[in-house]
Amino acid sequence: QPPSPTSATSPIRSPRPKSATRPPSVFQVLTWNIDFMQSAGYERTDAALDHIQHEVFKCTDGEAPSPCVLLLQEIHPASLPAVLEHPWIRAHFHVVPVKCSAWPHRDYGNITLVSKTIPVVSAQMLTFWNSAMGRHAVFVDLRVRTSSRKSASQSKSRSRSRSREVTVRIGNVHLESLPYGIQARPAQLAASAEMLRAEGVYAGLVCGDMNAIQAEDREINVGAGLLDAWTE
Repeated sequence: QPPSPTSATSPIRSPRPKSATRPPSVFQVLTWNIDFMQSAGYERTDAALDHIQHEVFKCTDGEAPSPCVLLLQEIHPASLPAVLEHPWIRAHFHVVPVKCSAWPHRDYGNITLVSKTIPVVSAQMLTFWNSAMGRHAVFVDLRVRTSSRKSASQSKSRSRSRSREVTVRIGNVHLESLPYGIQARPAQLAASAEMLRAEGVYAGLVCGDMNAIQAEDREINVGAGLLDAWTE
């Protein structure tokens, strides 16, 4: 069933998790709108990934990052090869989706990169029917461990037993742009938020380019029933 009358979901082929991969209890999330309208898209995307590798995660060539999820928006079809061919990405990340044909708007779309240290359970695309710009969200379900805080009275073995594996859903969203998009953005975010409430999802996060450019957008999360992770 569609999460709302303004959207519809479709599955995306996702990588099979390796059985030996131990789910992490902590991971980082980074989001970046590449801007498909600017020139030299391939070169700019390649440079952005270099910056993320060397300046954000401080990884040398060949070094794997700590568990993380990278959310990219406005990837142009001509820029997608820059993601797929980047040595650091090829070595250490799963890419969802790997083909621009998965996007509802073939001029640009969202790409989610999941470090291979996090098992990917499944992935799906949420297409916003009320978008004049082909906007959408990419959702990935990740297998992670809950962290348990041990009190002074707890034994080490008991603390470990309280940790369990759960599914966390991450949404890479790009809401409608420009002032006239104010009518579409609340419904788009509400549909995205509903995806986090699906059965079997322990917790979730919706992030990306919210296009929060007007005063009405400041509390758009409240109407969708979401907490603002930036301020909370």
